[in-house]
This record gives sequence, C-alpha cells and structure tokens, in this order.
Amino acid sequence: MANLLYLTIDLYRYYLRESLGQNPDEFEKKRQLFAEKLPVSIRFSIIENDNQFETELFKLLGKQKTAPLTLESRDYEGYYYPVQLNDTYGLLLDCSVADQTYPYSVSTIKNLKELIDQNLNNQAATLGETWLIYGTLPNDNSPNQNPEIIAQKCYQALIPNADWGKNLQGKGYFLGGNIFELWQYGFRIPEAGTIDSIDSLPPESIEDNHHIIIAIYPDHKTAEKAADFINDWMCLFCYRSKIIWSNNQSKIIKKYLKRDFIGIQDCIKFLRKEKPEKIHLKKLHKNLEKAENIFSHYAIDITYLNYQTNTIEINLHNYCQCLDTIQKTSASDPSNNDLEFLKKFSQHTETKYLRQLQKDSHNFSKGLELLQVAVNFIRSEVEVDKAQRDHNFQNTVAIVGVGLAAGSLVASLDKLGEAPNDPIRSVLATSLPEPKPWWFEPAIPLVYGIGAAIIAAALTSLVIRLWPRSR
Repeated sequence: MANLLYLTIDLYRYYLRESLGQNPDEFEKKRQLFAEKLPVSIRFSIIENDNQFETELFKLLGKQKTAPLTLESRDYEGYYYPVQLNDTYGLLLDCSVADQTYPYSVSTIKNLKELIDQNLNNQAATLGETWLIYGTLPNDNSPNQNPEIIAQKCYQALIPNADWGKNLQGKGYFLGGNIFELWQYGFRIPEAGTIDSIDSLPPESIEDNHHIIIAIYPDHKTAEKAADFINDWMCLFCYRSKIIWSNNQSKIIKKYLKRDFIGIQDCIKFLRKEKPEKIHLKKLHKNLEKAENIFSHYAIDITYLNYQTNTIEINLHNYCQCLDTIQKTSASDPSNNDLEFLKKFSQHTETKYLRQLQKDSHNFSKGLELLQVAVNFIRSEVEVDKAQRDHNFQNTVAIVGVGLAAGSLVASLDKLGEAPNDPIRSVLATSLPEPKPWWFEPAIPLVYGIGAAIIAAALTSLVIRLWPRSR
C-alpha cells in the first residue's frame, strides 16, 4: 500500500472575467457568477475588491488572502484562495489531511477530491483547471517508496480509468522532489450555438479533459518550501488554460468559416454556370444579397480567428516567462531541479496550435478574396444591367415623345384631308356606307397624325441605333 505524509490536493480553476467587446452588464454578471462559487461570508469582499485593472495577480480577499472550506470532518482541512489575473479569475481550492504526522494511503485522494467537488457544487470552470497532488514520503524505509509508482497510484485514485502510460507527458525534479505531469484533452464542437457565445463553452463540449501535476517530496520541509510557489503555479496554469481555451474557441470559429465557405463556393459556381448576358436581374440581386451577407459574417469570423491566434501567442510568451521564473527561483541546487518537461507544452503550442492557426488564417483569407471578387463582379453586373435598363427606358421615352410630337403637329395642320381627292378621305369614303357617320371628318386628320407618329418614331429608333456606330 502506497502512503504519503501531509497528503494534499490543490485544484486551480480559471474563469473568464473580461472578454473583447464586453459591456458593463456582462462584466457584472460574470463577477456575480464567480462570487456565487464562494461561501456567502466572503462574497461581499470578493465583489468589493474586484476593481483592479491590468493587474498580474491580485488577492481578492485582501489581507485575509484565504477563506476556509466548509468541511464536516475534522480529519481534513482546506481553504479557498481567489485571485484576479488581469482578465481572468483564478480560484485555488486546497484540501489536505489534518494530521500531518500520520501516513495516509493515497486512496484518500478520492475523499479529498469529493470534498473539493462539494465545495464547488459540481460547477464547471469556464477556462480550465489543473489538479496538483503532493505529499511527502514516510521515513520508515518502506520498500514501496518508488516515487513514480506512488505517483501512478495517486493518478489512479484521482481518475480511476485514466491511462498513466498514455497520458504521462513528462517528469523531472522540483526542490529535490519527484514531479510528474499528465494531461488528456478531448474537445467536441457543439452542434448548436453561434459566434455570439464565443466567451464560453458548454461543459459537455469538454470530454475527459484533465491536467494533473503530481509532486512527491522527500520531507515535510521541502513540501513547505514548495508551498511558497503557489502564486507561480497559479499564473503558469492560468496561461496554460487560456491557451487551450483559445485553441478550442478557434475550432468553433473554423466551423463557422467552413460553413460560410460553402456559400462562397455556391456564389462562384453561380458565376461560372451562368453567362453574364443571360443572368436575370432578379437572380443577380438575390445572389448579391447572399454574397454580401456571407461577406460580413466571414470577415468578422476571420477577425475572431486572428484574435484567438494573438491570444495564444501572448499567453505562450507569458507561460515561458513564468516557467523561466520558477526555474530560476527554485534553482538553488540545479541537481535537484529539472522542469524541462514543462516546456513540452510550449513546444506543442508553437508547433501545433499556432502553426495550424496561421495556416488556417491564410487559407480562409483566400476565401475572403474569392468572395470579394464575386461580390464585385455581381455588383458590377447589377449596375450594368440597371444602366442598360435605364438607357433603354430613356430611348423608349425619346421615341414615344418624338412620335407623339410629330403626330400632334401633323394632326393640327389646317385643312388636312379636306381635298376631295385626298387619299385617306377616298379610302375611308369607299369603306363606309352613306350617310357618313359623325366621326368621319375627325378621323381623317387622326389617321394622318397616327401615321406621322409611327414614321417619326421609326426614324428616331433608327437614328438612336445607328448613332453610336457612327461615332
């Protein structure tokens, strides 16, 4: 049986405090939600002290720093430690065995985890979380004191079905103790939802997601010294959580971009399939409206994607800087410190997350260029068609106007058609019986007027058609 003295588990949790474009009401809502995760007795202090701007780490309980966990058994003890990390809330829940002199079985970790979950009301973190398990080896020369075997049993006690061999990412030394890192990530993009919910992810989208650090120290003194790094771990795990969160957000954004890219392809297919001179104006208007709608959403989503890339770059830099600070501060004896394995995450972020995002941003930007070409082409066709229709209308007005003017002028001539041998009079006279109807006389100048109008309109139409060719 693996036993440890001063068995402790810490849960570092992170919640989004501010996001891009957030209004005061949304900020207040997030502040209230964070405060509700803590005991009623300290909520007022949290809200009262939450007024800092651009602060690296601010203790939200002021001089009090921590508040005790609500625990029914005296066999355990623990505390809350809430902080503000710039645009993020950080919350540490520490729970340990009360008797620091008695070696407890690592299976006690299950009880400690349950106590922490009870104090959180089983609420999920919005940005991410990290479990830190630590304890000291008993001084009884027990044969079962292999630090790695003990760490493996600690991991199984915390997450029974997890695969140690698969999820172990690295190991090293910290202040003379053995330290191990394990992580597993699974992310499922929600089927429902829109880009408006970018600052939060539904808990069901994170599947079997965990990050765990296990430290086995040689003695109690070393464990106490390691406790001085609580704020350093708080910052390091925060930067890590924000990198993972931003990468997950980018996957949601890419889902929307891919959906809109299908619409872009439809616009391109429409232009290739239809001959410009045969495209109906109504169909052009419909596709122009569709293309412009896609363009606005697509451009916004690319901006969001680039924003997530920048967020990862900033937090990666902060992660590396923080890790470097921890290494320098703990390096009084270099032989007892080796945290190089923690750099694996930064390398993973740079070679996988950032490289993929940069590639995606480049590819999707090409789609924006295609869409811009499509919008410009359709818009130009609409304008050309409109101009042609306006031109045709003006020509029609001119032709009708000239015809009416000519007809009116001819019809108004004096003594038009009054001669006995007038051809129009002769034709009408032979066609109508005697006596002649009352409209016989007025009809003669009307027929001349209509004829003159038709001839004038025809000549005007001919001139309009031939005029551009002669220029």
